[in-house]
Order: sequence, then C-alpha cells, then structure tokens
Amino acid sequence: MNKDDLLNKASEFLGEATEKARQFSSEALEASKSFAESAKKTIQAEKLDYEISRKYREIGKLVYSAYEEEGSYEHVADELCEEINALFDQIIAIKLGEDADVSDEEKEGIIEEVNDIIEEDNEDEE
Repeated sequence: MNKDDLLNKASEFLGEATEKARQFSSEALEASKSFAESAKKTIQAEKLDYEISRKYREIGKLVYSAYEEEGSYEHVADELCEEINALFDQIIAIKLGEDADVSDEEKEGIIEEVNDIIEEDNEDEE
C-alpha cells in the first residue's frame, strides 16, 4: 500500500467518522428537545391538576357555607364546575396534543386519572 492509498483511506475514515458524529449530535439534540417538550407538558398538566384541586376545595367551602347560611346549596358552585371542566379540557389537550380527536370515553379516562392524582395528593397532605 502506497502513501496515497493510505492518505485516501485515512481521509475516507475521517469523513465517515465526522458524518457519524454529526448524525449522533443531531439525534442527541432532537432527543433533548423532545425530552424538554415532554417535561414542559408535564409541568403544565401538573399546574392544571393543582388548580383543579384548589377549585374542588373552593366548591367544598362554598357548599358548606351556603348550607350553613341558607340551608341549601343548589347551584352554588356551577361556575366553579364549569371552570374545572375547562381545566380538564386543557389537560386533555396537553396530554394528547392540541389536534387530537378525543372520544368521550378517552376524556373520562383522563379525568379519572387526574382525579386519582388529586386524591392521592390530598391524602399525602393529611
């Protein structure tokens, strides 16, 4: 093997190594972007979970207060219930993507999952 062949082989090897390094770097960057986006969505959903939990407590306080003062609590918390439903819709959009076509059954599953998380958090606080 002469000197030119050796240089060509070395150059070829370095070119392939450089391309592999670029490809690896690109894949690592995409993976980190994907992870960051996933973490961001998780944080957004957790903030909404907390807001739902807070509204549940507000409903409880409103119902109790209305019962104590008026002896009835009918429709006292309707507005808060609507706000909670809107928060659930936001969580569903985050978890399944903005353009996801979600069946009522899938929505119920996600709502149950969020409620379970909220109940666990409330038990941990007690």
